[in-house]
Amino acid sequence: MTEETDIMGNEVQVKPEALYEGLSMPVEDFLEWKPTHADGWKYEWDNGILIAEEETMNAYQLLIFDAIVRAFTQTPEYAAGAALMPEARCKFEKLGRARQPDIAYFTQAQMKLGALGEHPVPAFVVEVVSTHDNGNELEKKLGDYFSVGVQTVWYVYTDLEIVRVYSSLRQGVYCAGDDICSAAPALPNFQMKSASIFAKS
Repeated sequence: MTEETDIMGNEVQVKPEALYEGLSMPVEDFLEWKPTHADGWKYEWDNGILIAEEETMNAYQLLIFDAIVRAFTQTPEYAAGAALMPEARCKFEKLGRARQPDIAYFTQAQMKLGALGEHPVPAFVVEVVSTHDNGNELEKKLGDYFSVGVQTVWYVYTDLEIVRVYSSLRQGVYCAGDDICSAAPALPNFQMKSASIFAKS
């Protein structure tokens, strides 16, 4: 976000221009693509076209990412070589789309398959949601995740400081404060208090 002044002299936040919206390229190129200019947007791929899906993570969202990753390092899955990867591009061949979740869980075996050119599906993903995210797009994305085999999805609402935990497309639980956010069934050993995700100190 950038700040501009309106006609009344008030500072308002304005979304940056999405420079690569609508750009056409094969999915193989997208998976390796690096934008020439950083425009503040995270792009996904839909049947050959780049979609400016949401803005890249800001400082507060990065703090949330750090809190989740630090909690994950206490799990046996982390000790076995698994990782939570930020903004990994995931090719969903049967949907003709490539998504880029804010956080995606990959086992060591999956990462090795990825290095060989395959496209493993993460069992657990996290999306950090702001007030500027489109509700319809969030629902579409949720459907995509479960249709390709993702088992658990967290939608982390930064402004509300709540987490919506989905274990299926039709089963979601809100967590706030001292409520426990679980990554089961994807990661039954990984859980943390909602409040710890949003802690700023």
